[in-house]
Amino acid sequence: MASATQRLTQVWFQIDLGSMGKNNFGTHLLPILLLMAQLFSPTALADSGKWQDRFHVFGYADVVLGENRYESETVGFDAYHFTTNINVNVAKHWRLFTDVTYEHGPMHTESSTNGDIKVRYQLIGTYNPWLELKAGKFLSPYGEQNTYHDASPTYLSVTSPRSIYWKRKINPSGSVQDRLYAKEAAGLWFTGGGHLSEWFLSYDLYVTNGRSDTSNPYKYDKKDHDKPIGARLELNSPDNIKLGLSYYTEDHQPTNARINVYGAHLTGEVFSRLIFQTEYMQAQLKENADAYDNKMDAYFVQLAYRWNKFTPYLRYDSFDDEDKWNGDGEHIQTFGFNYNIESDVFLKLEFASIEEGEDVWQSQISLAF
Repeated sequence: MASATQRLTQVWFQIDLGSMGKNNFGTHLLPILLLMAQLFSPTALADSGKWQDRFHVFGYADVVLGENRYESETVGFDAYHFTTNINVNVAKHWRLFTDVTYEHGPMHTESSTNGDIKVRYQLIGTYNPWLELKAGKFLSPYGEQNTYHDASPTYLSVTSPRSIYWKRKINPSGSVQDRLYAKEAAGLWFTGGGHLSEWFLSYDLYVTNGRSDTSNPYKYDKKDHDKPIGARLELNSPDNIKLGLSYYTEDHQPTNARINVYGAHLTGEVFSRLIFQTEYMQAQLKENADAYDNKMDAYFVQLAYRWNKFTPYLRYDSFDDEDKWNGDGEHIQTFGFNYNIESDVFLKLEFASIEEGEDVWQSQISLAF
């Protein structure tokens, strides 16, 4: 039987949809969904084989202790993630995936909101291994890690590689800070794959609403611009070495600029112990009225050595932009270790030296269920 971490890695953020926002409807709906997850879990439905086959509940949680490298040097706790995923097999070819995510210990009242609450769901139709349709709001399948970068039990480090998976200043004044590709979007996602001899080839192609500064991008879209389009192609060797290419293009409304993003990633494990992961991204940002034309480059390289339950790792992150909107860029050396306490429970500790800032440390305990 697959472990909780394996299930999380396999099923989780192939599917990823939507943020509920800060309204009363979302506040009342989320506890109801969690209650349904408990009432209809495999344990509660043990007497019903039909429901056991149709309804599956899983998820993850983590807590962080350390310094906040992005805002202050204060040491403190962060109730970072608690996520419940529900997968419902509705019919022979169709299923529903949902997840309810609480970030930073959210507390919502009539007068204030702290933390984040997100609801994601996806309608999935599968008629052929080479063609699967997903409709809803999802984490964009860009790069190697975006579709699971919040699911901490599935990767070694405390933090995702900041060079690729973090927001930047993407206009000259710095008034707009966002990821160079959309972290998540509403739209259609076509995916599939199959074996070519001993190799496995997979693809992702998606079209979505664009990011907006005036309206909800997950509801409707403006009519006066092109829809963002993204694509990813991955090739897996028999030895589980994975090579991928990514592309994303968007007529970015908040900056009135065309953004084109190109990426490549390579991951794998050799000698049953040495784990490597690297990724490169280049973004071209050109204002539609030719007011500016900038280029940004980012990459990271990570090496780890698996020694029974103990896995130390090293990572170097680099980010630079041609026109210096982000100053001298960002360059980070990270050292840490991941200890598999038991089954699906992990203890992590890492130290990061930031050339343009302070040295910081963070620790985390995470688990999958």
